[in-house]
Amino acid sequence: MNTNDGSRAPLELRSFIDGIPAFAWSARPDGFPEFVNQRLQDYSGLSTDQLYGDWKSILHRDEVEDFEKWRQGLQNSGKPGQIELRLRRFDGEYRWFQISAASIHDEQGNLVRWCGVNTDIDDRKRAEQKLRKNEEDLRTIIDAIRQAVVVLTPDGTTLYANRVALDITGLTMSEVNDNSFSPGRSIPTT
Repeated sequence: MNTNDGSRAPLELRSFIDGIPAFAWSARPDGFPEFVNQRLQDYSGLSTDQLYGDWKSILHRDEVEDFEKWRQGLQNSGKPGQIELRLRRFDGEYRWFQISAASIHDEQGNLVRWCGVNTDIDDRKRAEQKLRKNEEDLRTIIDAIRQAVVVLTPDGTTLYANRVALDITGLTMSEVNDNSFSPGRSIPTT
């Protein structure tokens, strides 16, 4: 990003890129990093040289393989893509990020670089996990009720049937999910 002509544009561009409320980066066609903005350096606690040398070190170890598959798929297709991964912060904590990448091609159509943005989605992911946990807890409670309970949407689509309702009707949860359970189907009373 340095320039020999002394123009302000590269400095203004660098300030702009560093000011983006996300991690901005670019990489060579083979995926080797060639630029990361200051926010990524501050988040990781690593210098530019460290990030360029071992940038995978900030990936959660459980997701390195998924990342490699995703990256290989991007390289093979040359098309934009996204993935959600956890990245290590300077203090060792991991946060969820949506990584978005796009390819840059020259006039002949040759891939010359990748550019991307990593957006922090940790609050959303934690809210989704909490919602799933609450749904699981609710289903556990509903399954403990000794009466048939069926949850329907306003249009009559079955969302859930508790264990008693399944036992009474003889349906499986997959049949319920396939909408085999309808509001008109009688449930014997005991």
